[in-house]
Amino acid sequence: MRLILKGIVVSRSLTGLLGIMLLTIVVLGASAGGDAPAAVVHMTPQNKFVPATVTIKAGQSVKWVNDDAATHTVTTDPSQVANEDDVQIPSGAKPFNSNSVGKGKSFEQRFDIPGTYQYACAPHEGDKMVGTVVVTR
Repeated sequence: MRLILKGIVVSRSLTGLLGIMLLTIVVLGASAGGDAPAAVVHMTPQNKFVPATVTIKAGQSVKWVNDDAATHTVTTDPSQVANEDDVQIPSGAKPFNSNSVGKGKSFEQRFDIPGTYQYACAPHEGDKMVGTVVVTR
């Protein structure tokens, strides 16, 4: 069997190969889109997380972007903050800590366990730079 493709005669084996290549491109394109974070939170010069609360589904991630010249952090680790009441995680979840996130840089965290995660920026905790991620099923 032969196929004419824009004036080019293509053999059956080449037609099959073209089909496999097209399917691969479609599958790879679909999976690449699935890697995008479910929510983006900005760290601002006013020492705020914007938005302060995001809601995502289990298995999704949040990306924090530092729009400020100052360095910020994103942490749920009680050992990283002055007031342990400023951070909380659901039972079974492990604390996370971004370390320093400089100007124009970002930090991304995946959330697999449903519940409420309250996080803080350790250097600006006194300014109440705290936020919340609500993870649903």
